[in-house]
Amino acid sequence: MHFLFLFLTAAVQGVLAEVEEVIAKPGDDILLSCPVNTEVCGDFHSLKWYREDSRVYVYSPVAQFSNGEGALVDRGTLIVTETSADLKIFPVELRDEGE
Repeated sequence: MHFLFLFLTAAVQGVLAEVEEVIAKPGDDILLSCPVNTEVCGDFHSLKWYREDSRVYVYSPVAQFSNGEGALVDRGTLIVTETSADLKIFPVELRDEGE
């Protein structure tokens, strides 16, 4: 059985959040959470998720746009609340491993 290690670093308005380590196996569904605090920080234009140097998801409430790209074009969806934007990856694949 293979296990994947995925790391998420969230940056909101240039401020880095803590690194979250997610351990999963191929076929699992996972959530990568990005904290959003519009009450304190105000509205934001967009959130972007990257795997290494490649953008894999972009969300803009201003442009009413939410889209998976590259490896997540058919396997990513976003769940947005007032306090977080959670990227759901389903199913996890071996190629998802990395930072």
